[in-house]
Amino acid sequence: LVGSEMCIRDRYFIETVLIIVLGVGIARTFMRIAVRGLGENRIDINIRTLIGRIFYIITLIITIFLILAIWQVAIVLPVAVLGTLTVAIVFAIQDILKDLVAGFYILLERPFHIGDQITIGDETKPPTHTGVVEDVQIRATKLRIVSGEQVTVPNSLIFGGIVINNSFYGERRATISVTLPQEEFVKDETADKIIKALKEIEAVIPKPEPAVLITGYTGNSITLTVRYWVANRQQAAISEVVYSLRRLLPNADLAILEPAGNI
Repeated sequence: LVGSEMCIRDRYFIETVLIIVLGVGIARTFMRIAVRGLGENRIDINIRTLIGRIFYIITLIITIFLILAIWQVAIVLPVAVLGTLTVAIVFAIQDILKDLVAGFYILLERPFHIGDQITIGDETKPPTHTGVVEDVQIRATKLRIVSGEQVTVPNSLIFGGIVINNSFYGERRATISVTLPQEEFVKDETADKIIKALKEIEAVIPKPEPAVLITGYTGNSITLTVRYWVANRQQAAISEVVYSLRRLLPNADLAILEPAGNI
């Protein structure tokens, strides 16, 4: 009887070793296939690595349950322990999981691409960061902001906030407020002079055409709102327009309302 039990244990041990070797081999094979095979579909390396690791872990879990079945161990206790640990781990890393889910959304939906200039904010605060996207990772997105620093933004902030893609269209609108004494304002003539001056600036695109609107009277002053369009990444466009308006209206007060990202 003792010899029979020893033979059974030896058989269980051999089967356990074989299943471990086979399980680890299959897990590694699945991981390699996920990393290399999905690369042919041009899926991001981070996503491929994550998928490969998921397959690896699932295969190892199946291997563990097979080993427990060989040794005739009840799986109720391991399942209960695994469930408790899973809940505890998920609770501890819930913020990271939010970033991971948001990262999948950004990589799959592609609301912006590497090289785009975006502005990030939320519903309760004004836009917080404007910069060029340098990298989109599973957990965070890296921006090179206009001041030169690199900012790492959690993907959950992008997913739950407001994102303005400044590079989506080929042109952007800029707005300048012009306040000048009423005696220096001549209806139609002043607006025509401003529009003519804007059209002479190379950085200002002809379509849509520039526009000048009367938007306020304060005491002896009149306020004009000047709107025009510039091409994306057109540097110094705002400076050229402000300089030209200053020469045209030396007594006017100028204020930039919409910089079009080109200050």
